[in-house]
Amino acid sequence: MSASTREHVDNLLEQVVEEQPPLDIVDEDVWAGVSENMAGFLVDEKDDSLLDSMEQHGARLMLSPDQKRIRPGIFVELVEALDTDIPEDELVQLASSIEGIHFYTKGMDDIQDGDSERNDYLTLHAFLEEELGDEKLAVNMADNYFTDIKNRNDRVISDLDEEYFSADERESLRDAMREVEGELVEGQNLDLSGNAIGDEELGLRPNYLGGELDVLKRNLEGNDGKTAALFGLIGSYVDIATDYDGDDIEEWGRKAGQAFQIHDDVLDLENERFSDLKEGHTVPIYVAERYLHTHPGDEEMSEEEYTRIGEQLTDIIQMEQPGDKELEKAYDIIMETPALEASENMAKYLTNQANDSLDEVDWESEEDVDKIKYMTEVMGYMREK
Repeated sequence: MSASTREHVDNLLEQVVEEQPPLDIVDEDVWAGVSENMAGFLVDEKDDSLLDSMEQHGARLMLSPDQKRIRPGIFVELVEALDTDIPEDELVQLASSIEGIHFYTKGMDDIQDGDSERNDYLTLHAFLEEELGDEKLAVNMADNYFTDIKNRNDRVISDLDEEYFSADERESLRDAMREVEGELVEGQNLDLSGNAIGDEELGLRPNYLGGELDVLKRNLEGNDGKTAALFGLIGSYVDIATDYDGDDIEEWGRKAGQAFQIHDDVLDLENERFSDLKEGHTVPIYVAERYLHTHPGDEEMSEEEYTRIGEQLTDIIQMEQPGDKELEKAYDIIMETPALEASENMAKYLTNQANDSLDEVDWESEEDVDKIKYMTEVMGYMREK
């Protein structure tokens, strides 16, 4: 790492040390330790000044103190509740690979969604476009950077201490990571094609509009291939790293991840972040659209009026490039429905199901399990960011 990049990364890590985790359920040392691992394994030295500038901005996004680090935090708690002789710093290093996946998939999402900001910083492709004045070149360079981050992430596992992780175990950990990466691709494709919902020629007309598509099922499948898959990876890592043998922790992760994503989508709408509306569908958007198209009418409005408003919402979420005016209209329509409350209830239900899965595991410390269940509740529906 060049002197300028090393100094840049050291300054970023100092900022992390000076801050507190955004969610106090995550241990402060684990939270900071993940950033230290990512800085050590995922930031490279470049001789070319432009590439070095790209590395530094990538590090800025990677090491932002706004990062919650929930997955590593709860992974460490799960392993320690099972009793292990693996030192915490080794567990944190392993868990950092989950955050590595999360980092590069967010970066790819930002490119594909055309987002210009992430955690109050310019996204990498937006930063490069300002540097280069060439959008296509900026997008291609950012895409290559995140592809390389995916490859660098292997280092996190390969460097684990062989005293605690055999060569076979490290290979199994990499295999589990690769399997989840494949799921993430499928989940992202479902997410990206959200605007296509409603297209009858593609067989994507919703069942509440006379078609055959189960939109909720499709949304949940998309979530399962993204957020839930990463939480499920926690269970796979636990299975490989400890004497535990079973599917219940992975099942916990899948349900907890679904709840996390649904609650995240609710928070986006509550905070008037409209990126989901641009892309087409999430669970809260689905609930609002279905509610309006199937409401029988009441004292406030007739069935025809509900349907008319529902058609307005449908038109907007099926647009390829809705403008600010259309997005604000869609937001106002959704907020007049019970969609957010219904979605939060679904998140709570999935959270409870996730925690029920933990009851099937033979734990060494029930007190630690109570903490894990509380962390799951905060992740699933209680957090405010």
